[in-house]
Amino acid sequence: MDFTELYKQTSYNVKFSPDVKYLVTAVQQKLVVREAATLQILSIFSYPNIINKVEWTRDSELILAACSSHNLVAGLYFRKDGRYFILARRIEGKDIISIYYCEDAWTLVKQFFIYYDLQMEDLLLFGIIIWKRRKLIYTSDGQCLQKYNENTVLGVKCVTWAPSSQFLAVGSYDQKIRLLDYYSWKPTIEFTHFNDISDDDILHPEVGVGVCKFNSTGSLIASCNDNMPECLWIWDISKRKLIAVIVQLMTIKQFCRNPIEPELLAICCGNDNIYF
Repeated sequence: MDFTELYKQTSYNVKFSPDVKYLVTAVQQKLVVREAATLQILSIFSYPNIINKVEWTRDSELILAACSSHNLVAGLYFRKDGRYFILARRIEGKDIISIYYCEDAWTLVKQFFIYYDLQMEDLLLFGIIIWKRRKLIYTSDGQCLQKYNENTVLGVKCVTWAPSSQFLAVGSYDQKIRLLDYYSWKPTIEFTHFNDISDDDILHPEVGVGVCKFNSTGSLIASCNDNMPECLWIWDISKRKLIAVIVQLMTIKQFCRNPIEPELLAICCGNDNIYF
C-alpha cells in the first residue's frame, strides 16, 4: 500500500464526497477541495471563523461548512436521500432542531425546541436525538415518538443505525449492545462484552461500549468496549453471537467498514500502520 504526503487539516474534518470523486479538508478558516484520484487542489474557500464541521450533499454537488465561534451549532446532518437537512443549534440558552427541505431553496419546514441539554455528539441522524441516560426518537414534525431509558444508571453511550434502518444499535455503559427494532423500539437482540478480569470495588463510570458500526449489508456489527481498548468485537446479527475478537497490541483509535466488501474493515491504532 502506498501513502501520499501529509496534508494539513483541523478537527478531523476530512471527508470524501459520496461519489468518491472529491476530498474536502478544513484547515482553520479555509475549506480545501481536492480531486480524490490525484489530490490536486480544485478550489479553496475562506471563511471568517474556524470551520467546525463539514458535510457533503448526497449528490456531491454542494458542501456545507459550519463556522461557529460560540458553539451555537451543535450538529448538522443530511437525511439519507438528501432531500432534508437537520440542524441542531443553541439560541439564547435554548436547544433548537430545525429541518430544511433541500430541493426547494432550503426552505425551513419545521422547527422545535428540545427541553434537555443537547450535546455536540447527541445528534445522530434524521429524527434521532441521544442523551447520556435516555434516547428520544422524534418524527419530522417535532413529535416525540418514543422514549427509551436504559435499565442501568449510566445509560446510553453510543448509537448507530443499521443500513436497512431495521435496527438501531445502542451501546451502553453496562458493556452491552442492544438492537432495537423500529416497530416497537424495544430491544430484540442483546450482545454482552464479557470481561473475566474485573474489580467490582472500583467504579469506572465512563467505561462502556464507546463505538459500534454495522457492515454495508447489516449482517455484522463491530464494536469497541472501553475496558478492553485493544480489542475489536465482531458480532453476527442473524446468528446472534460473537464470531471473532481481533486483539491489537495498542489501543484501537479508529476503525471503519468497507462500503463495498462487507467483511473487510480497516483498523488504526495511532502508529504508522493500518490493519485490514
